Amino acid sequence: MVVMSHMDILRLGSTSNAIFFGIAGFLTAAPFSNERMGRYNSVKSILKFYYKKIIRIIPSYYLVLSLVMLCTREQFMSIQQNLNNFIFMDTYGHLWFIRQLLLMYLLTPFIYLILSLLSKIKILDNDLFRAVFLFAFAIVFRLYLTPQVFYIIYDSRRTLFRLFQFLVGIGIAYLYLFIKKTGFIKTLKKYSVVVTALEIMIIFTVFATSDAVTSLLNPELKGVHFGWTYPLICSFVMCTLLLLMTAVQDSPIAKLFSLKPFVFIGKISLQIYLIHWFIIPYINLGNKYINCIVVGLLSIVAGYAVFYVNELIARFMNKLIPGNKKA
Repeated sequence: MVVMSHMDILRLGSTSNAIFFGIAGFLTAAPFSNERMGRYNSVKSILKFYYKKIIRIIPSYYLVLSLVMLCTREQFMSIQQNLNNFIFMDTYGHLWFIRQLLLMYLLTPFIYLILSLLSKIKILDNDLFRAVFLFAFAIVFRLYLTPQVFYIIYDSRRTLFRLFQFLVGIGIAYLYLFIKKTGFIKTLKKYSVVVTALEIMIIFTVFATSDAVTSLLNPELKGVHFGWTYPLICSFVMCTLLLLMTAVQDSPIAKLFSLKPFVFIGKISLQIYLIHWFIIPYINLGNKYINCIVVGLLSIVAGYAVFYVNELIARFMNKLIPGNKKA
């Protein structure tokens, strides 16, 4: 979706950002783990969390920046700009996403600390309350804290800090845990046809709200993107889809996205995101759809290469840390 958006096809990049941030938040709650769900209750566990995130993101990020600087010199950005990217003083183009994601991970233990403190009140110690609290927090954050109060500088401008999308993802994870404990998942599975219909409706709505489609009905809607205009609503919609697919994993849509090609793309999606932007200017075959396919394939190949190197670095680092399991 990001590649297509940057190739001027459908322009659903904003929606895919909501998916990225939502899944990132969802997975910090570790809903499939036997450990205490998403609770960072010691310095050791917090440091381990930071290490795991850094080792999965930073090597790929620095490798791509280094390759761009060596292979293209200053075609995309000046050396000074690239150095600013290295130390996160500024971000170039699509790299704004990485700085936002890292800041979200930096704040993650503090989010769970707040949840842990609230859980000391017996009546509030349940997953439904945690979900409602996180949803409320996300709404308040979106409406009142950004970008006037809490923002990130990007290209010398104040930009929206999308922590609220991350919070919605965490909230959905706790909502999943709640419906799992209450047995409501059995009801959803019983009415899997309805669940599948909702999933298809959400996917259809996503594509139908692309400006490429809406502008056909009203030319004034050209350039108006649902995900950018209503990012909080977009997050709730996409995280609802995530919840439905997680709860009813034998639905046709969930099975579709569990196929090996999709799992493979998901595994290297960060690397594809990092590198595709720098491939686009070199591909011009006269048709934007053919261009998009070629850029997508090249991004997958190059992304996998970067992912492979990242894995080697992660294994090497894990060996240097006594007693550390695979991150």
